[in-house]
Amino acid sequence: MKRIRVSRILGYVAVLFVITLFAGCGGGGGGGGDTKGGGEEITAPVITLQPDHQVVPLGGQAVFTVAATGGGLSYQWERSNDNGTTWNPISGATATSYSITSNEKITAHFRCIVTNSGGSITSDVAELAVVTVVFADEAAASGGNGTSWARAYASLQDALENHNDCEVWVAAGTYAPTTGTDRSATFQMVSNIAIYGGFTGSETCRQARNWETNVTTLSGDIGIKGDASDNCYHVVTATEVTVATLDGFTITGGNANGFSNDYPDTWGGGMLNLGSSPSVTNCTFSENSATEAGGGMCNNYSSPSVTNCTFFRNSAIGVNTGVGGGMYNYYSNPSVTNCTFSGNFAFQGGGMNNGSSSPTVINCTFSENSATSWGGGMLNVTIDYYRDILSSPSVTNCIFSRNFSTGDGGGMSNLVYSMPIITNCTFFENSASSCGGAIDNYYNSNPTIRNTIIWGNSAETGSQIYNHHGDILYPSTAKISHSCIQGGHEGEGNIDSDPLLYLLIEGEPLSGGYLALQAAPASMRETAVWCLQGYLQILRAIPASAALPWTWGHTSTGSKAGRTVVERGCP
Repeated sequence: MKRIRVSRILGYVAVLFVITLFAGCGGGGGGGGDTKGGGEEITAPVITLQPDHQVVPLGGQAVFTVAATGGGLSYQWERSNDNGTTWNPISGATATSYSITSNEKITAHFRCIVTNSGGSITSDVAELAVVTVVFADEAAASGGNGTSWARAYASLQDALENHNDCEVWVAAGTYAPTTGTDRSATFQMVSNIAIYGGFTGSETCRQARNWETNVTTLSGDIGIKGDASDNCYHVVTATEVTVATLDGFTITGGNANGFSNDYPDTWGGGMLNLGSSPSVTNCTFSENSATEAGGGMCNNYSSPSVTNCTFFRNSAIGVNTGVGGGMYNYYSNPSVTNCTFSGNFAFQGGGMNNGSSSPTVINCTFSENSATSWGGGMLNVTIDYYRDILSSPSVTNCIFSRNFSTGDGGGMSNLVYSMPIITNCTFFENSASSCGGAIDNYYNSNPTIRNTIIWGNSAETGSQIYNHHGDILYPSTAKISHSCIQGGHEGEGNIDSDPLLYLLIEGEPLSGGYLALQAAPASMRETAVWCLQGYLQILRAIPASAALPWTWGHTSTGSKAGRTVVERGCP
């Protein structure tokens, strides 16, 4: 009799059992899908188009759409009225799109579950807000009441004065605060009113606008066109305003040149915030001026949120008095994110001036701003140190490039007990006629500088950083760590190695080149990564999991091949 090995039989049984088990789980040999009658595998759906958030007027229709790959798909839309805590299927909402119309103000959330025999997937959550909307269009016929584009106000001022608790949608064009010559006329923001520009004049939901293409301008150029001497003192004003929004506008032509000490008509040519905290987003402030403070924007005891805005060629032109060409903060703590300050001018603080203020400045660029005394890019000065109201801004992931001061501090000046915290920044090719090409510190001003590049700056004294020690009682000291400082600087982890930033300016962009700091401690691993694309740009942060050490240098091709690159932590 032939002997059969039991071990072989058991092995076959085990294999058969495993195969049967996986088939019963729908694994399909690890594919995770079912099969059609002919044996073709059906894969679980993958969503390729997510539903968008939508804001629509009362009576307007919102349409949510989803798209997915996979065969035999079915759809079920769900709604939540409690911010996503509970979800309920919507009867009959089983197509790729779901539309809803409401004559009541609501906020609700929607999602879609896409299913086939291979599995299911849930879409992103989309929010719907049905709001009261007032329409303004400079091309509209007179006599409109703002209830639709067809009956829009021709005057934005009328829309703001006659309504509350609403959104105002403004079609592309140019709007002035008055048709007369009253220089005190201004677009006065109102609490609980959000003003949005960038519409063509036919949109049915806010997300359809494009403020970059459909330029919507708020202009102070009244009286004789092109003659700034008779322009409005302030194009936009917010006085004791809390929840309010200005989004998608170009603000230009403000001229706060009232009589000497005629406050506030010498402050805030573009926008003046008095005890207010509006949200200002996607706006450009250009060609505004003030005699004393804040050519582009002046914040007086205010904390606005300023995001994705540009401040270009604004000025505070008063001799020995003009402060903050782009922005002036006076006892104010705004949040300034993803903004550009370029070509602004002032006696002190060409780009930004912080007087006993501590703004949070993130992902901003200060370039080619200038001052005639202190702080071409930024000036921080404590004006009330007796009450310990210091100027201590937080400046993170920012670039200071080619700013200039005929006095001190080409990139930044810190005066009188100013204590900024500077992290992941680059100061490059700034210049000062006197002291501190990049940063100047005076009268007990002690900035903390971490993971920062300071290179290629110039000044008569202290090309990179200058700490004034003339008064032995009030010396200034910069606490610097894990930074690259031309000429070196005392402090933990500092290096003096050429970051090759000149390549960014000399027209030799390097594909795939990155810069980062060498041997940063674990607590600082989210250091800035710089992409060499013809000019300085913050690209992204090194993930916390990035291994150490990192190599300082760059990649290139041709004659510069072989120089090093950050080897870890970069994509």
